[in-house]
Order: sequence, then C-alpha cells, then structure tokens
Amino acid sequence: MNGECAACGAKATLRCSQCKGPYYCSTTCQKTDWKAHKRVCQVPEPVHCCFRVETCETKGKYLVATSGIAIGDLIIDDQAILVVHHTGDLLSSRMAKVLQEVPHFVGSSRGTRTFILVVMYFLDAALKWQAAGNERSTGGPWQVFDLYCPLDKLSTIETEEMASLAATVHGTMLKSGCPNIISPEQMLQLVVIYRDNSLDGPDGTYSSLFATACRAEHNCSPNAYHYLHTSSRVTIRAIAPIKSGSSISIAYIPYYLPHFDRQRALREHYYFECRCHTCVHGLDLARAFVCAHCTGVAHPVGSGGWMCCKCSRGVTTHVMTACRQAEAKLMQQLDVDDEVDIIATLDERLLHPTHYLMYRALVRRVRQEVAFGHYSTVILLSDYLIQGAAQVCGPYSEPLYSNYCLLGRASAAMERPDDAQRCFQRALNIAAVSCGPDSQRHKDVLEELERLNPVPQAPIADSWEDEADP
Repeated sequence: MNGECAACGAKATLRCSQCKGPYYCSTTCQKTDWKAHKRVCQVPEPVHCCFRVETCETKGKYLVATSGIAIGDLIIDDQAILVVHHTGDLLSSRMAKVLQEVPHFVGSSRGTRTFILVVMYFLDAALKWQAAGNERSTGGPWQVFDLYCPLDKLSTIETEEMASLAATVHGTMLKSGCPNIISPEQMLQLVVIYRDNSLDGPDGTYSSLFATACRAEHNCSPNAYHYLHTSSRVTIRAIAPIKSGSSISIAYIPYYLPHFDRQRALREHYYFECRCHTCVHGLDLARAFVCAHCTGVAHPVGSGGWMCCKCSRGVTTHVMTACRQAEAKLMQQLDVDDEVDIIATLDERLLHPTHYLMYRALVRRVRQEVAFGHYSTVILLSDYLIQGAAQVCGPYSEPLYSNYCLLGRASAAMERPDDAQRCFQRALNIAAVSCGPDSQRHKDVLEELERLNPVPQAPIADSWEDEADP
C-alpha cells in the first residue's frame, strides 16, 4: 500500500511501526517529522464492543449499551459513508460540471444549494463505488438509506418544493450523460436523511454521514461525546458512566442554550421534541438567576416554577418579572452589538454570571480584551466563563476545554507558568477523555505545555523497526 510522506509529500511505502499511521519515504523524513508525530504516536486504541442496535418506531434505530462503559472509553470509531463539502470541494470534474449545469444552483438559497450538493456528492461516491467493482445499490454510500428518514415530518409545502427540485436535478443529471442510478424520490429521501443525521465538522465547511455513529440518539445531558478527527472519521467516547441497557447519547445541538432554544432548534432541524430528563424534570441551567433569599442560584424547573439550588425556595412572581426584563434588556444589547457593562449588570443581582446571555456577553468582552492584550482582565472574566461552562455544559465539554485553554494562554502571557500549566493540564484531561489522545485538541494542548516547559528532543532510532520508539 502506498501513501504520501508526512514530511515531504512524496510517495511512500513505509509506515510508523508503532501506530501504523503516517507514511515516510526515508528515515530522514521520519526523523524530521518525529517532533510533531511523537505527541500522538501510540498503539491504536481498542474499540469497546459494548453496544447493540435497537429499533423504535418513533426514532428509528439507536444504540444501547450491552455492558457498563466507563468515562473515557472509546465506544465507536467510525468511517464516513458520505461527506458533503459545503464549498463544492473535492467533487470529481464530471460531477463539478453537472453541478454548474443545474439551473437553480448559482445564486440559489442555502437550502437549495445544500440539496443539490448532497445529491452531487452522493452520485460521485456511488459512481466511484460502482467503478471499483462493487454491487450497485448496496454497501458504501448506499448505506445512507439505512439511516432514519423523517420524511413524514415535513410539511406538504416543503415536500412539494423539494420534490420539484429533485425532479429538476434528476433531469439535469440525465441530460449530462450520468447513469440513472437514483430516482427523484430517492434524492428527496437522501436529502432528508442527510439533514436529520449528518454531523457537522468543527469549522462548518463539511458535514458527514456515518453508518453507526449517526445512530446515537440526542440528549440534552449526553453520556457520550462525538468528535470529528477528519471529514471521514468520527469517534464517540463516554463522558459519563453508562450502565448496561442505557441508550448511548450525544448532543445534536450546542450545549449552552436555554430550554426553549434547544427545543426550537431540535424541532426545526431534527423534527422532534426532546423528552429527556433534563427537558422534562431538570433545571434549565442556562437560565441562571441570583436567589433573592441566599447566595445560591435559581433556575426554571421543567414546566413549573423557579427554584434556588441552594435554599430550595421558590421565586416570587415579582422577582420573575424583573429577571425577565433583565433578560430582554441584555438580549437587545447583544442583538444590536451594544457594549454590555458587565459589572453594572452583575450589580443588579438579577442575572447570574452563568446565565447564557451573560456567558455570551462575557465571551464577546473577553475577545475584545484579548485583542487589546489586557490579559489581567481576561483572567478575571475567564473564571466566570469556566464556572458557566462547567455548570451548564459539563466537565468534559468543548466550551470548558476552550475556556481552560484561553485562561492558560492568558496566564502564560502574564508570566504565571504554574497557573498556565494547571489550566492546560485540565484542558488536556478533557481532550483525552472526550476526543482521545490522538485528537488535534489533545495535540494542541501538548504543544502549549511544551512551550511552557521545553524539553530536549529524544534521539531518533536509525532502524525502521524502532522508528516509533526512540
């Protein structure tokens, strides 16, 4: 098997003997790349075969643990069955030409462009699958049609509009000489499946479909975390203990949202109303208010009233009204990009620093302070961000990871190496548990730690047999 040299880009046949990852064309290139590769070089981690696929009439197929799963365990390491690049990159020249011939593509809305791109990338993958000698309509990208399709959840108008677009794309495909391997009805089904099941890349430039990982159900307090290492690879790891018989769940939407925003996002994009314990009975942690009776924090509880987590007392109608007015005022300021006086807002003793609107205001302010190099202010405000991320998003969440990295860099800039190291170590632990030691996040934090504590580079082995163990 041939590959591309990780150091110089030339054709290469030899691989790292330990992790079986990068290719090298020579020992020289392997030595050159070792400084970067040593941070992630390790024996491939075993996947825990600890789940089964079950079927439910309302939500399709989903994953259930067959044994206890510990925090940090790798549950799934999956390869994509279809990748859609939102810019149209990596399409074959044949499909790129067809794409430009579709009447509605140039100058169309985002939804129309997405529909057309999904079909084009599927056709491209299906034709390559067939050209490789595989059976038509089975395996490879055709596994997409095994995923849950909520076609019956669409409105009549939306269904008719998408069906009309599918007919147009199908006609263009035939006129361009493409084989008739997918019908307009299948195109409609394909796009609905994509919209309901795809996982978005961290930079928003691509979305991918996976045969197994896409079966993890949603929960607003998930017990697992999905991380896209590349557009074609995703891992799912446990971020909470999972008992045998429990569903394996991830978060389909961003963590730091209040109950009504979460439900709206899930209805609009995934066509369901979440009935997880957090939504039905739990505290709406993203809406946090200062308790008028003690130093605790009050939250809305399910569909009922508001309650303080510390003294367990309720919140009066008068205080609720004042809190809602403070929310509306801050939301308006954020919507029109007005500068928010963080201290004055906190002094009102209505919105708690962990309130989702306060969190947004703090993020905006911190970015400004970083741009001006005011790292002492960044350190002060980052404490609020970390408190909010830990409380609302959980101990192994991306927001908490990002805020620890931010505080670590600010501490390093203020020449507080011990504080910086503590922050980066916490970020490293979050990355290891949620994303794995081979993830880019883990590698990024190791680089930050190395800048704090540079160590001499270990000698590189001269033999290929020992190339990964200098």
